[in-house]
Amino acid sequence: MSIPRATDVKAWALFCSADFKPFSASSPLLCNNEDFVDVFNRYSLLPASRHVMNNWEAVHECEDERDTDRMRKQANATAERRALTNSLALTGEEDFRILQVVLLMQQAKWLSRRKDELDVVQCDVQNVAHVPDESIPQPDNMKAQLKRWKAEIKHQENLVSNARWNALNTDTQVKHPTAETELTSPLLHNVPPRPLPETEAGYMEGASSNAEAPSFLCTHDVIAPGSAYTKNSGWLFALSPEILSPDM
Repeated sequence: MSIPRATDVKAWALFCSADFKPFSASSPLLCNNEDFVDVFNRYSLLPASRHVMNNWEAVHECEDERDTDRMRKQANATAERRALTNSLALTGEEDFRILQVVLLMQQAKWLSRRKDELDVVQCDVQNVAHVPDESIPQPDNMKAQLKRWKAEIKHQENLVSNARWNALNTDTQVKHPTAETELTSPLLHNVPPRPLPETEAGYMEGASSNAEAPSFLCTHDVIAPGSAYTKNSGWLFALSPEILSPDM
C-alpha cells in the first residue's frame, strides 16, 4: 500500500492513525460507531509524528514535480513538427495522385496481366505433380524460335539492301534471295562496279549456265566496291585489286 495523500481524508486518517496511535486487543483502534476521521482529529500527535507526516507530503510533492516534468517532455516529444507535417502532406498528395492514375489505367484495362503469366507466377515450383502449360514457351523452344527470328531479321536486311542497290544501279541487278536458300547480299556500298579488263569480261560473258560455280563466291565480309554480277550464270564474283587495277 502506497502512502496516501492528505487530500484523501479518510485514507489519510486511517493510515496516520494506524502508524502513530497505539492500539491493542484491550484498547482497539476504533470503538463502536466511531469514524477514522474523528479518531484522528481527537488524537494528539507527537512532534516526531508530524515531522514524518511532513516528509510524506514532501515526497508527494517531488513525485508531482517529476510527473509534471515527464508530461512536459512527453508533450514536447509528441508535438507537431511543421517540417514533418509538410513533408507527409506532400508525400500523401503525390501517392494519392499516383494511385489515382494507376486506378484509371486499370479501369481502362491498360494495366492487365495475362493468364499464362499468372499461372507461371502462382504455380508451385516444388510441386512435382505440376504439369506445365504447353502454350508457355519452354527453354528449348525459345532457343529455336530465337534462332529463327535472327535468320528472318538477316533475310529482311538482305532484301532491303538488295532493293536499295537495284534502285540505284539499273544495269547490274541483284536477285532477291528466298528465306530457304538465301544469298547474302554483298552489295552494301552505294558505288557502281568498276569496268572490268577485257580478259575477265570475256571470261564472264563466255560463262555458260551449265558451268560449275567458282569457289570464290563472295560474301559481305570480303566484297570490294569493284564487284560485278553476270546475268548469264547468276553468280557473284569478287575480283582482286590486281585484276581491277586500271594500270593493267
